[in-house]
Amino acid sequence: MSQKRSRLGEELVAAGLISEEKLSAGLSIQKSEGGYLGDVLVQHGLIDENVLLRFNGERSGAQFITADSLSRLKLDDPVLEKVPVRKAEQLTVLPIRYDSVSDALHVAMPEAEPSLVDQVREVSGATHVHPVLATRAAVRAGISRFYYADIYAFAALQTGAKAMVAESETQVVARSGTPSSGSPSVPGMATPAQGTPVIPGWAAPAAQAPPPAEPLSVPAPSAAAGSQTPQAVLKLYETLEQQQRQNKLLMVANALMHHLARDRNISEIFHRVLAFAFDNLPADEGVLLLRDESTGQFVPVAVRTQEGGQSEVQVSATLLKEVQSSRQGVLTADAVFDPRFRHSQTVVLSRLRSAMGVPLIVEGEVRGILALSTRSRVGAFGPPDLELLSAIATQTAVAVENVMLNRRLTSDLAKRERLSRFMSPALVEMATSGALELGESGEQQEATVLFADIRGFTSLSERLSPKEVVALLNEHFEAMVEVLFKHGGILDKFVGDALMALWGVPTRREDDSARSLTAALEMLRRVSEMNQVRRQQGREVLEVGIGINTGMVVFGAIGASRRLDLTAIGDVVNIASRLCDMAEADQVIVSQSTLQAAKGSFLAMPLPPVLLRGKTKEVTPYRVLGEAR
Repeated sequence: MSQKRSRLGEELVAAGLISEEKLSAGLSIQKSEGGYLGDVLVQHGLIDENVLLRFNGERSGAQFITADSLSRLKLDDPVLEKVPVRKAEQLTVLPIRYDSVSDALHVAMPEAEPSLVDQVREVSGATHVHPVLATRAAVRAGISRFYYADIYAFAALQTGAKAMVAESETQVVARSGTPSSGSPSVPGMATPAQGTPVIPGWAAPAAQAPPPAEPLSVPAPSAAAGSQTPQAVLKLYETLEQQQRQNKLLMVANALMHHLARDRNISEIFHRVLAFAFDNLPADEGVLLLRDESTGQFVPVAVRTQEGGQSEVQVSATLLKEVQSSRQGVLTADAVFDPRFRHSQTVVLSRLRSAMGVPLIVEGEVRGILALSTRSRVGAFGPPDLELLSAIATQTAVAVENVMLNRRLTSDLAKRERLSRFMSPALVEMATSGALELGESGEQQEATVLFADIRGFTSLSERLSPKEVVALLNEHFEAMVEVLFKHGGILDKFVGDALMALWGVPTRREDDSARSLTAALEMLRRVSEMNQVRRQQGREVLEVGIGINTGMVVFGAIGASRRLDLTAIGDVVNIASRLCDMAEADQVIVSQSTLQAAKGSFLAMPLPPVLLRGKTKEVTPYRVLGEAR
């Protein structure tokens, strides 16, 4: 690497871009402070950043971007997820633009070496990778900002976690799955805007990232400090360093929580949280478990390991019980010698050393546990780590609650929309609020069934165009359903040019039969009124016959798994349909049971007994003439 630095300096001098004196000064600073020569020259004002980048770009034929322009970019998830965060750090690259049409990825990197470009192509899976030169310091600052400050992307998402309860009751085994074929998409992120001068078509300046944690100042040793042992001084520095690290992690965790508020998929939330905790805490293994409501056992749903791939993670059942019972975080610096884990075979078999677990409390209950562990180090986790993990778990639970609430709202809206098609607004409100049971399992109850059918519809449809037929039916049904809801009925279904309506389900009233008769008579009046308007407009008129029957039906959700409708079935429904077939234009034909249930509120005349199709006994139908005065 030193040869490359020297060669760069010699080439800069040869090109007349820097003097021998400035190069010597830069090399001297590099020797004492370290770093890359190009970064040293730029940071100490020995060469202009644009000059250096343009020089490197001319040598490699690549575009370039300054640190200022790079810091003002606004990058979204699909771009950043092309290169996972660890790979970005390892390769010192920052994806800054992705064209899905050409499958081309533009990446900021310090040098356009073919081997580095090939590595980025392999990691991202993009067909084309275009290097964009930037100083190494600018690329690293971009990685820190875009990946951590806004928590856009993590290492490859691991899915397919499997769990099994071992023969010993003291261990639970989680198996990490292979990385998924695609990165999770996160809605709500802004699309890059136009306007960056260096590379056309890139994003406008992004919102300011959270300020970096202020470096801790270490006072110079005093006379009193001089009397301290080297171990005490070292411990002081370690404490200050740990505090600085925790301050940074808390800042990053806060950014993560803001990001989680936008996620709408619980699985993605779990993997994102686990990846964040795993990336920022010294863990070899990480597992997020959820409680199975049927068994009460905690089942792994997200797993991450240092190695990745198909490896097993053993979680101490003792740790899970401690977290569940205490409802607080549990930390062990060395599980082998921790008396709480003395009888845990998991600790012995897996050589588990440091571990910590925190609860996910959702709606007041421990619904999940987030656990991190390491087999290689004693004291890998401390109280600040546990505090940070607890804060992450708390915010994760909030994110999960938000998703669950959103799902309930979405479900309620879908249910309301479905019910509003065949129920009055009042009944819909009762059903969605839980004040009304819909009997979706199928219940036998008394109901009144009404069929209303258009007479001569076949010949009518032959005289009209399909568009006119649809318009006529829509106009007719709109008026009929309005009358139906007005009198407390529910719409069961449309059957061609007929409709089926119900009273008495899902809630029963004493006057359900009377309501159905009142609605039937008003339907006929509405049809007559609409026909008057149609005649004036020179349009076809409609004639309707209605049949009604009352008795025991089975009411509930009936159909297939992909399509369930609330409906009524039974012999009562069949008889109502047959009575409707008997009714002539402008007639309401009802059964004796319906007329009796109406309790003399309507005038009706009996018709000759008839043997309805499919029946073995004759029935006596009645024609309703009007309401009794």
